[in-house]
Amino acid sequence: MENTMVGVPTFNGGQAFAGVVGNNAFILYDHTCTIRGVYDPHDDGNCAIPYVIMENFLEYVLTVTEVNFDLGAGDFTFLYANGAYSIWENQHICTDISNGLQAVEACKAAFPLHGEPA
Repeated sequence: MENTMVGVPTFNGGQAFAGVVGNNAFILYDHTCTIRGVYDPHDDGNCAIPYVIMENFLEYVLTVTEVNFDLGAGDFTFLYANGAYSIWENQHICTDISNGLQAVEACKAAFPLHGEPA
């Protein structure tokens, strides 16, 4: 998951946040760190949870069941095959990768592509 926010000063006291824009995305990488898919949970207009990702390279449906897109407090939990995975478990972490006027937080969690044995 990647959360971004860019702030460009507008010098407008009436609209202090007019120059602030952000984005959230779920990005799937393979074992070689190649991007396989980018998913914008806001595409449907309501960022609904559960958020379902189905792809032909995934053997099972990946379902995001909980998410917090607050920059600096990113967190998510998802189901895949018969396992539940989340940030802050098993070395799954969020990292600040900000640069200049762009604040960026990247959160990662790994899962076995072929699922866990039942």
